[in-house]
Amino acid sequence: MASSAPSSSSCTFQAESSFGPAVASCRRAFDFTLYFEEVVFVLVPSCVFILLAATRLLFILRRARRFTTATAATTTSTDTSSSHSCGNAAQNQHTPIGHGLAHHHILQQCTAGLLVTLHVAGLILLCTTVPSRQRTDLSVPASVVAALAFGVVPVLAHFEHKRRRPSSGPRSSSLLVGLFLCVAVLLRAPLVRTHAALYGSGSALVAVEIASLVLQLVLIAVGEVSSWAADATSNFSPEESAGFLGRSFGSWLWGTFVTGYRTTLSLDSLVPIDSSLESRIVATSFDHILPVSPSGKPGKNGQYRLLLALFRSLGLYALAPVIPRLCLAGFTLAQPFLASATINYIGNGPAPDRDGYGLIGATFLIYTGIAVSTGWYWSLSYKNVTKIRGGLVDGVSQKMLRLSQQHGTESKVLTMMINDVYRITSTLAYAHELWVAPIETAIGTWMLCRHVGPPGLVVLGIIGVCLGTSTYVGKHMAIQQGVWLAAVERRIGATKKMLASIKAIKMMGAGPSVAEALERLRRLEFAASRKFRALIVGTLLSSYSTATLAPVLVFGTYIGATTAAADFSASTLFTSLIWISLLASPLIQLLQIIPSFGAALGSLERIDAFFEKQEFTDERDEATAVDSSCSEKGEKKKEHVSLSIHNSSFSYTDDSEDPILKDVNLVINRGQHVVVTGPAGCGKSLLLQAILGEVAPQNSGSRVCVDGKVAFCSQTPWLENLSARQVVSRFSRDKDPSWTDRVVDACELREFLEAQDPDATIGSQGSMLSGGERQRLALARAIQSRPDILLLDDVLSPIDYVTKKRILRQLFGKSGILHETGTTVVQVTQDHAVAQLADIVLRLDETGALRPYQFPPSQADVEDENGDVDNGAENTRPRESSHTTEAQSGPPEPKSKPTEITDRKVYATYFESIGFLNLVLFIGGGIIFAFCLKFPNVWVGWWTADSSDPDEASHNIGYWFGIYAMLNVLPLIAVAGWVAQLMMLIVPLSGSKLHRKLVDTVSKATFSFISRVDTGSLLNRFNQDLMFVDSRLPLDLFNTAAALLTGIAQVILIGVSAVYVLASIPVLAAVLFLLQHFYLRTSKQLRHLDLQSKAELHTRLSESYQGLATIRAARWQRQVHAEFQAGLDRSQAPVYLLWMVQTWLKLVLNLVVAGLALVVMGAAVGLHQHGSSSGASASASGIGIAFLNLTTLGETMTNLLTAWTSLETTLGAIARIVSFSRDTPAERDVLVRPDSLDHGGGGGGDRAEPPESWPESGGIKLEGVWATYDDDDESDENTDDSGGRPATDVAADGEKHEATTITTTSSTMTTTHYALKDISLEVRPGERVAVCGRTGSGKSTLLLALLGLVAVRRGRISIDGRDVAGVPRARLRGAVHVIPQDPFISVASGNGETIREALDPAGKLGDEEVTDVLQDCGVLDKIVGAGGLAASVSDEALSLSAGERQLFVLARLICRAGGRCRHGGGGILLLDEATSSLDVNTDGKTAEVLRKWLPNMTVLSVLHRLEAALKYDRVVVLEGGRVAHVVTPSESTVSSDIFAFFGRSRSFLESRETGGVSWLE
Repeated sequence: MASSAPSSSSCTFQAESSFGPAVASCRRAFDFTLYFEEVVFVLVPSCVFILLAATRLLFILRRARRFTTATAATTTSTDTSSSHSCGNAAQNQHTPIGHGLAHHHILQQCTAGLLVTLHVAGLILLCTTVPSRQRTDLSVPASVVAALAFGVVPVLAHFEHKRRRPSSGPRSSSLLVGLFLCVAVLLRAPLVRTHAALYGSGSALVAVEIASLVLQLVLIAVGEVSSWAADATSNFSPEESAGFLGRSFGSWLWGTFVTGYRTTLSLDSLVPIDSSLESRIVATSFDHILPVSPSGKPGKNGQYRLLLALFRSLGLYALAPVIPRLCLAGFTLAQPFLASATINYIGNGPAPDRDGYGLIGATFLIYTGIAVSTGWYWSLSYKNVTKIRGGLVDGVSQKMLRLSQQHGTESKVLTMMINDVYRITSTLAYAHELWVAPIETAIGTWMLCRHVGPPGLVVLGIIGVCLGTSTYVGKHMAIQQGVWLAAVERRIGATKKMLASIKAIKMMGAGPSVAEALERLRRLEFAASRKFRALIVGTLLSSYSTATLAPVLVFGTYIGATTAAADFSASTLFTSLIWISLLASPLIQLLQIIPSFGAALGSLERIDAFFEKQEFTDERDEATAVDSSCSEKGEKKKEHVSLSIHNSSFSYTDDSEDPILKDVNLVINRGQHVVVTGPAGCGKSLLLQAILGEVAPQNSGSRVCVDGKVAFCSQTPWLENLSARQVVSRFSRDKDPSWTDRVVDACELREFLEAQDPDATIGSQGSMLSGGERQRLALARAIQSRPDILLLDDVLSPIDYVTKKRILRQLFGKSGILHETGTTVVQVTQDHAVAQLADIVLRLDETGALRPYQFPPSQADVEDENGDVDNGAENTRPRESSHTTEAQSGPPEPKSKPTEITDRKVYATYFESIGFLNLVLFIGGGIIFAFCLKFPNVWVGWWTADSSDPDEASHNIGYWFGIYAMLNVLPLIAVAGWVAQLMMLIVPLSGSKLHRKLVDTVSKATFSFISRVDTGSLLNRFNQDLMFVDSRLPLDLFNTAAALLTGIAQVILIGVSAVYVLASIPVLAAVLFLLQHFYLRTSKQLRHLDLQSKAELHTRLSESYQGLATIRAARWQRQVHAEFQAGLDRSQAPVYLLWMVQTWLKLVLNLVVAGLALVVMGAAVGLHQHGSSSGASASASGIGIAFLNLTTLGETMTNLLTAWTSLETTLGAIARIVSFSRDTPAERDVLVRPDSLDHGGGGGGDRAEPPESWPESGGIKLEGVWATYDDDDESDENTDDSGGRPATDVAADGEKHEATTITTTSSTMTTTHYALKDISLEVRPGERVAVCGRTGSGKSTLLLALLGLVAVRRGRISIDGRDVAGVPRARLRGAVHVIPQDPFISVASGNGETIREALDPAGKLGDEEVTDVLQDCGVLDKIVGAGGLAASVSDEALSLSAGERQLFVLARLICRAGGRCRHGGGGILLLDEATSSLDVNTDGKTAEVLRKWLPNMTVLSVLHRLEAALKYDRVVVLEGGRVAHVVTPSESTVSSDIFAFFGRSRSFLESRETGGVSWLE
């Protein structure tokens, strides 16, 4: 044996002591040296682990100390918003970790301890049983370091378990430990194999090492099941409790997939997400993205300030994706080497079997490594962008709370929250591609040059040109995106106005004109985005240039640089093409990303400019900081001063040269009740804004001081869409129920609240309530908070007289709540009854001066002082509440069984919106593009097959290359036309149609339904959903179609080139089918929840902005922000989980590609080894084509997945549009069929469309009308009115009759809540009738019934003898003139509509007549100040107060109807508390204006003022939905019921007739 041994040292043990890495084949075949294995497989990973573990332990110990300190501070306070947080916010309520996890931790520690023992035993055996000559110099040191590394495992695991952050969940196994154990198993297995070969498989050392490997696997398994050990009731994230393998392969998502597959997911049923994504934690990390000292100028602190601040906020987490991305790059770049080795293996004849097995093993490692590293890379990237999303959205909400209310801010905030934040996060997810792409490009170019020489450098020139083009496009894209988003903001602002005024729009019949205005803005939006879309076309064209032109230029240069007879071997040609494809594939993505980064930078600059805005300065804080007393310096303080204003002038704008309020001096002591009155537009509300600090004094030396807690009720009450009970106690920390009961009783809310469903919401801005109910709720909320100072801006004007007097007595009387608590009250009002109880009455005149004032005495004053306000009114109680009792009890949108929208319906809707021709052209363009892109691969296969033997070549190289060059240019032409058709034709066409579908759905929705739907939910559809349709869906559709068709072509080429692969295609298809079937059920639900959850953010931001003054007055910002964060947490969950399931799908698809690669490689190796005998073999060109497509197939499938999953989300927007359109009940054009009408008194004219002049006279007749807000089965009872008709009809022959017939019926209706009950009333043509009644008595409902906005189940309403049930609703509302309670001017701000066009769109009146109308209505000066009739009709330009808005609407009505009425025409005018914000004098003048301009019009007016009611021909009092009283004020012997209702006696009328109350006139 000795003599036969080789003399070379390479075959002795000395060969094991060299670094190698490969050991000589005479020692062992296909193996590493022992020294190499000890260095690379043991020392390096062990040392790295020890270093990282030490760093991790220091971090844990420091964090534990910080948490202990913070806990002492936080446990002393309670989050006031906790009661309002729900859904996924439950993850904040961390439950204790159960016994199961404790037992699991013990098991883990015991297993780790045993593992350490085995390593120590192995070390001892190595030293004692293995001779030193059979060990390397590193054998013992490596074993010592390994034992130390495994000794660190239980220590680190223990501290991870015990010293974890309490909110981080049951993370008993460290990711670092799991990673180390998995790496150790993979690397130590070859070492054990080497030891077995060297020392014998039966040695004690090898047995201990094998046992150690098995125990490592057990410890890995124990770590992976840590999440199962937690109690089932714990609210911790399964991601945090998952081990390394669970995170690597996404097993922590299985629970979500199973739940989504079996049941319907909801926001509340989603698993908690990583605690590091909680808004409160993210807000702390991202707090410095808001500039400390806003400059007020965009970019003042640096162009990239916000971008750098975002990465600084992420800290080291920003670098977390680096390592997996480098691993991904390494595995990706290994593919050409694998392909080259395989082609050489196939083409070079017989080879050892071990070489083939090595290729199979390398294929497994490379493609599995690609899958796992891709999963880790994208999961970490998405986690970072989720944090960025949370930080930006939270920052926007914080900044909004610090800004003054300015025109356009709300739409800007909503646009930034959806559009800009999406662009930023979707782009920054690819941030690491920017640095890795140059590395991959450099390595790829270098390797390409190794195959083709210097011609390979040509690719750098192409890349440079494309990068320069993309950079140029990106710079201009940011500019054009700003232009586009500005147009989006204008449309969103107009849409918000439309949704906020939907009741007024429907009453006025303005739906078609408003819809046209929104469509006009939509067209302007597409015009503004045209250049942006053209730049996208250029971007996509540039991105494909590298993939198509690089092979042509590289090979052309190579051919030109060599001899004409040069030929390519299959290995050289296909390896070069693989390198070019690996360069081009990420470059396609990179070249699309660079312009996106330009757009994202534009969005960052927009948000940064918003962050740089000058913030609201609370003058109260500044004044109080000077000295704690509000008394003037040097003044002897006799009483405590609550607020004072000294020598101050104010205006709504800081640059106004003529202040509205001038030299105001005001001192109010604690407990005083001050009333401020004055004409409309004089600055009363501005004075309250000055006290609140919302406007700053304009002159130097001024001083505003407020001492105490303030509450504010605005003229338009700020209400959130909660239940009525929640509104009252909304911000109160006082848990005393007796105090709440007193407040409820004082504000006359007891019966209202008792009638409410506890779970029923009041609608956006209280849309389901009457005006008086809204104001009383806002008033109760303010008083409930126990303020020191209460500011009221005309809050009692919509409340009926009796209720108002009770409220006044119970609040401001001697025994009233506010008097008892010593609350200082400053109240703006026109009401004399309020002024009676005030300590001080001040009046603002037209010059802006504030002077003491005393209302003239009247007989009413004497009666109010001597008599009880309730006398004579007791018969009105008990009363029924408004329609909200039942109408709102249903959910805003169907939740129990929503309409199921299938994918087929979604695609059909979208394809219908783009048109059949465009669809055919798009599909045809995609097929042509895919064919042109992949057919050159086939041509190259033919080329190499023909050139394999130059002597037998059928064509020269010029032939092959020339056609190849032509084929590579065709894809550019195809993609240019394909994308241009998509972006320039399909996008505006589909966007316009889907927008119109939304507008039509909202416009035609029944009033009761649209009043219940939350405004934020509706606005989210117009904002986010349409943004997806306009910007995301086109690109996603293109990328999906391109990747799908390209992938199909690649699979076909792989199958054709390697025929044996075809057998695996059915299996591959089945796997993909089952995968998508299982995946789609969950992902579709998550995408819907993603879109749905953002509606809550819309609502919260919109509601908070509308109530900024109220919120800041009472210092409620912190609570409002905390509740917004709770909503943000609910929104983050579906966003993050959707990204995670998409990452999981990427992982699985890459594993599928790995399986396909193994099939290709295994078959190729098998055929090469055993195919010669059977005649089967694999050709080099076939394997080249297969690997050329297989190399990029994974990238193609990843691109397909990314685009498809993104397309799912955008299609979710269309699904929401379709679902909303289907589930929204639409108004019937005609209430009943014309042929089913009862024409009693109406003749037969009801069957035909009313003439253009209808109604000619304006007579109104109601007969036994029962009306409800329930809109289901609207027409069921309309055709049967026998139960609701009076016994005898009122004649229609013109004979004079009693105008009102009160009838009673025996029919009782208990199944439906009726807002109007058996109403019978006749109003003669030209008559003016006032409708009065308690709050919620049915006054406004009566007008809504006349307009067909509520369901009339029984009875009949006719106008000029025609039953309105047979009149199309649009025609009915267009024929009746209406001035609603909440004045609506226009949504068309920004589209060029002038004041002249808004007032008289038909041009019926000349400019002089229009000017006269404005003069009579008292708003001419405002119009002139805004620029005259040619000025824009925008709210910003007009700057009208609430009263002036009502006057402007009155002027508009006169201009539109006055021409007809002044020339003898009749008509109907409905006034719904249209002058509630006007002072008494202006109100009286308004009546005269109506008589002057509309003398022949029939008027039906809802009002609360007796003084105004007495000017009408008759007064109708409603109570509980029925007619209670009808009086004619001019009659000398009229019943006293009407005066009893108003708290007056008959003497009041007498004093009016004798001029005793001249101030009322």
